[in-house]
Amino acid sequence: MIRVKKWWIPLLLGALLMATLVGVVWARPNARPLAAATTKRITIPAGWFHPTREGADWTNGGGEITSNKDEESQFFIAPVVFPSAGQTFTVEKMALYAYDQNGGLGNYDACVSLYKTNPGAGSDVKMAGACSTGSSTTDPRTFTETTIKYNPVTTARGAYLWLTIEDDTNLDVYGVRIWYHKGSP
Repeated sequence: MIRVKKWWIPLLLGALLMATLVGVVWARPNARPLAAATTKRITIPAGWFHPTREGADWTNGGGEITSNKDEESQFFIAPVVFPSAGQTFTVEKMALYAYDQNGGLGNYDACVSLYKTNPGAGSDVKMAGACSTGSSTTDPRTFTETTIKYNPVTTARGAYLWLTIEDDTNLDVYGVRIWYHKGSP
């Protein structure tokens, strides 16, 4: 009978043992998984905004909101629904997508504010705001806000957007995008 030396078997077992130990040590407790740290985004299109009062003169075609009055501001509200119940989210930035042809006309802008609610206390708090500024033929333009206060947001409290289209017909709002990640800051 011929004996074959299998010197590679202990070497293979040693390599498997080492890989297992490195994997266990690498997966430290309380470490955030990479997937949770990934920045995600949610888009709130124009069609999700609803007027806050009756009789306002505006048009919402789903893809854009416009004011039809030169002398009256229009106010809208939209929910921000994060995808998982029971989670905590940290908002990183917010962007307003709008067309603004009101350069030099003062405060005739479109402005959006992100609010975090506390239904149990009957209150809300402003987290961030972004406004269109100046005149440009670029359509749409992006107006970004990265200073976010009062993070994180829990789905138990919720969030919403408040949109104001100031006194003019030369403003179109296309929507808002919010960048966030799961967990606390």
